[in-house]
Amino acid sequence: MCTTTEIIIVGMIVTLVSGKFGISVLSDGPVSRVHVEIPVEAGFKPEDLHVSTVGSQLVVSGRHEVTEEGDSNDGRSTFVREFQRSYQLPQSVDPLSLGAKMFEEKNTLVVEAPLLVKPE
Repeated sequence: MCTTTEIIIVGMIVTLVSGKFGISVLSDGPVSRVHVEIPVEAGFKPEDLHVSTVGSQLVVSGRHEVTEEGDSNDGRSTFVREFQRSYQLPQSVDPLSLGAKMFEEKNTLVVEAPLLVKPE
């Protein structure tokens, strides 16, 4: 059975943006942790993003909608940008311990969680 866990975007991230996109394991402190950096197009705000887990998959999606009013002849235009990315999490990650933070100035979403067992 597959379970889905919602993750609230919060500021509980230990590491800053490294510029290395994708998933990695950081062992630079007393607790090893999984660290995922996801590039996000400019214009996306934290409220446009959705972070969840489905089983052992981290699923990140975003939807950003902009409506522009034209003149009386043009009406209005709506532009929508969407994305979805999935990452396989190590089995030693508790999905309930994931935290996420959006670094808008770097257009990067960072997701982290402590590993239950430090890798050898």
